[in-house]
Amino acid sequence: MITLKNVLDWLKTLNTRADHYYAGTLPDKKPRSFGVYQLKSSRARDIAIGGAETTLTQVKAISLLIHWEQSTRSTENTALALWNEIAELKGAVIGGHKCSCIMLLNSEPVDVGTDSGGICERVIEFLIYYNKEA
Repeated sequence: MITLKNVLDWLKTLNTRADHYYAGTLPDKKPRSFGVYQLKSSRARDIAIGGAETTLTQVKAISLLIHWEQSTRSTENTALALWNEIAELKGAVIGGHKCSCIMLLNSEPVDVGTDSGGICERVIEFLIYYNKEA
C-alpha cells in the first residue's frame, strides 16, 4: 500500500522542488514547502468484479499543498510547474509500486488564498492508480 510518506519521498525526486516537505501536517509553516495530505473524498473502494482477490490495482487519493511565498505570481508559477510535471509523468514508481495512472482532479492548481502570515497557497488534488503488488 502507498503511504503519504511514499508520496512525499516521490515528490522529492521531481524537478519542481521545495525547500521543505511535510506529510500529514505542516507544523512550522515554513515558506517554500510542499505538504502531502490524504484527500478527503467520498470514493468507494475500487474492487474488481471477482472480489478483492482478483483486484490488481488500488487508488491513493492525494491533496498536495503548495505553501510558497507572499508573491501570488511566484506561488502560481511553482504550482503550475508542479501540476504540469505530474500531468506529463509516465511510468512513475511510488513506494515500490508501479503507477498505471496519476489522474489530476482539477484543470489547474486551486488557489486556496493565504495563511495567517500572508503566505500564498495552492492545492493540487490527484488520484494515484497503482499495482497492488510491489
